[in-house]
Amino acid sequence: MTYGQTEILLLFGKVVGEAYVRDVQEMVASNVGLRMMTEEAVVKGMPLIQNFIRTLHKTILREDYTVYRNLLGEIQTSYVIHAGQYKARPNSVQKLQNPLISKKYVERGEKDCIWRVFVTQ
Repeated sequence: MTYGQTEILLLFGKVVGEAYVRDVQEMVASNVGLRMMTEEAVVKGMPLIQNFIRTLHKTILREDYTVYRNLLGEIQTSYVIHAGQYKARPNSVQKLQNPLISKKYVERGEKDCIWRVFVTQ
């Protein structure tokens, strides 16, 4: 969904143009999650504890989904993210074992806010 479509959906409850049902559901669930956080933290003055985060996770995700990853050496792996099971897996980082790479750095795009990893030889 475009930013404009999302804005109209959240403000007026209408979908303009074409959109996937899953995208609409995700935007509505994200808006509900934002309202839940505002209610809990601002209105009630409560800290956002782990149990609340799990409930929020289940509200936003709504259903399980599978993540597919390509590891170094062209090996593919996958795992399932279960709604409501926040942080069921440890964080992991793959180290590059390439002697030709001398520098690597991470940068976040100013316009799209996407993180990118750059390597130089």
